[in-house]
Amino acid sequence: MALDLGTVLAVAELVQKALEIYRRIDDLPDQMAQIGRRMKQLNNVLVVFHEFIQSQEQNAKRTTAGSGKQSLLSGQLNDLREVFDDIKFTAKKVHDLFDRYENGILSRSLDLEFRKPLFARVWFAVFDNPADRAEALIREIDGYCTNLNVYLNLLNLKKAYKPRSKRPKTAVVRKPSPAKGSGSRPAAVPAPAAAAALSAGPSLNVTPASPPVRRDYKILFVDPYNIGRSVVAQALVSLLGRLTKRARGDWRLDAVQSSGFFVRRYGGCVKTIENLTYSHPTFRKPLFPGGERPKAAAMAAVFDNKWMNYSFKKEIRDEMTARTSRGLSRDIFSYYDFITVFTLREHDNMVRLKAALRKEEQSSGLGSRPVSDSGTVWHGGKGRVIQLGMYLARKKGELREIWGPRDTTDPVKEREQWNQKVSEIKVALKEFLRQEMEWTPPTGVDIEGPKPGNPSLQGSKT
Repeated sequence: MALDLGTVLAVAELVQKALEIYRRIDDLPDQMAQIGRRMKQLNNVLVVFHEFIQSQEQNAKRTTAGSGKQSLLSGQLNDLREVFDDIKFTAKKVHDLFDRYENGILSRSLDLEFRKPLFARVWFAVFDNPADRAEALIREIDGYCTNLNVYLNLLNLKKAYKPRSKRPKTAVVRKPSPAKGSGSRPAAVPAPAAAAALSAGPSLNVTPASPPVRRDYKILFVDPYNIGRSVVAQALVSLLGRLTKRARGDWRLDAVQSSGFFVRRYGGCVKTIENLTYSHPTFRKPLFPGGERPKAAAMAAVFDNKWMNYSFKKEIRDEMTARTSRGLSRDIFSYYDFITVFTLREHDNMVRLKAALRKEEQSSGLGSRPVSDSGTVWHGGKGRVIQLGMYLARKKGELREIWGPRDTTDPVKEREQWNQKVSEIKVALKEFLRQEMEWTPPTGVDIEGPKPGNPSLQGSKT
């Protein structure tokens, strides 16, 4: 069953109502202006979904795009519906915030209003919308954009949203006021033309300010048993991060880890995984005890070469080869910003687990919309499940997956397979870091390693 057009329209309408207020407010405080810009980006993604689903209903076909065909698995479709529900929840909060600011409403429940617009602006800028609350809303909206773009990729649709670019900071965003004597505010955009008008955005006299740059992103790589691809990805990101920081580059990851979906050791949601209803019987794998070392051929493919041949490479190798496989903790969706898998079936399993944990959380009385890390599942900003293959160039228009190498008893063939797989994962990771965290390869150093006579990083300590 496909996602219906009415659901998308209902969500888009709420987002556009908030944007209509955003477009007509003058001298908006910077924190609220940042929220408005994020809502505009979210609207751009919703426009693509609206056009796609409308075309599907008109053609009475299943989800198709471009030259290839792709339908969502049942777990993914349910997760997408949850994302739209969460967007509704956040859009209502943003609309209420903008509406109260525009009309000087201090409290709806107490029916309190400011008589002077200046007092309202001071209140909202200092007391009602402090930086931490504004940043929480921004992270939620960014999370929705990421999640929706994952599904646009799964549906073979063009990505509609890219991370924000760096902008100079200013204190206030100023928008042109209506001409004197015009009589009233600018008219709201008619519903049929709202998407097109919003894509152009508001006219600004001053370059908008960026929120503080985040350098606390956390990422978890997950495969079935945490002895192959997930450990490779963790090792590669660790190497890229160490080199970037040594070269004084901008590294925005605070933590990188890996786990196995079907591993019992340290697993806080084993019972939930055992009781999951999978989209296909082959998606369920046997649970392993855990505590295994990474595959030797996989680690050799990462480290036994001249790539990034600096002193810290051995330290990271020792750390990675010493680690043992572990399962998933219950707080992964509230702790990690990105939970990264490698295939469509792994993505479907992960979003099914997220839904199951969410249901358990609701039944335990923790609430349906947690707003802090106290809950198991964070809606919006945290726990974004992505499929790493979406960052690879497509073949014949089809979304790529990163499968593990085939089992073989031939060590030479096994190493060749892992060499190819490491190269594939490395390309996808670099593109992921560029798109999601604005990472750029460090300059002034050779990513392959120091050359004779240029030991820039060779002798430095960790």
